[in-house]
Amino acid sequence: MCSIISSKLSNSIKNYFSIINQFAKYSSKKRYYSHGLKVAILGANGKIGQNVAMMLKQSSSVKEIALYDITNTEGLCMELNYIDTNTRVCSYTGHKTLKDALNHSNIVVIVAGLARRDGMTRFDLFDHNAEIISEFSSCSATVCPKAMLAIATNPVNSLVPVANEIYSKINKSNTGENIFGVTTLDGIRANTFVAEMLSEKPEKVFSPVIGGHSNNTIVPILSQTKPTSKFSTVILSFQFLFGYQI
Repeated sequence: MCSIISSKLSNSIKNYFSIINQFAKYSSKKRYYSHGLKVAILGANGKIGQNVAMMLKQSSSVKEIALYDITNTEGLCMELNYIDTNTRVCSYTGHKTLKDALNHSNIVVIVAGLARRDGMTRFDLFDHNAEIISEFSSCSATVCPKAMLAIATNPVNSLVPVANEIYSKINKSNTGENIFGVTTLDGIRANTFVAEMLSEKPEKVFSPVIGGHSNNTIVPILSQTKPTSKFSTVILSFQFLFGYQI
């Protein structure tokens, strides 16, 4: 079990680095940056924010990380700057510093918001988290409109359209191509889970997942899983894991 968890974490880190490197190539073509990316993490003091910041600190594609939260980020900033890479980490605390954190950002990662608790659905979170997404989207659309906006706050399916509407109101030419939901978890979870069922190493399994990030919209494409195998047991397990009938 420990090896599976370790492989899952390793795959997660690889996925984040892969995404950042893809953005670097895209941004280079668009001339959004020079000599590395600036990434702003909104909600940096949370568990996800801290882990994302640590991963990005080790990426050669990132030149600066802006840690923003309503609670003090100086301690986290100091610890991350101890990691021996050239990436600079800066601390921003409180609403008044949001624009400074976003200034010149190439990627904005939103991980802030109320965490999902036992018995809650993703839509129970909407009223609270939509307000946060609205504030961040409005500010980023004004300060760094060309930045890639990555939303990991739940419910992702509902909050991405909220952000897109706000961008469209501020910028009439907005196409939404730089706004997206982060659902990497669904893919690496599928790879790890299928690998366990097939007694394979997770890094050697690819099980594509399409759709959104909710029980009703997550669709694992088991027929395209590599290596190929019989999936009767896996399908039953996916019903338990994702909570819906396949």
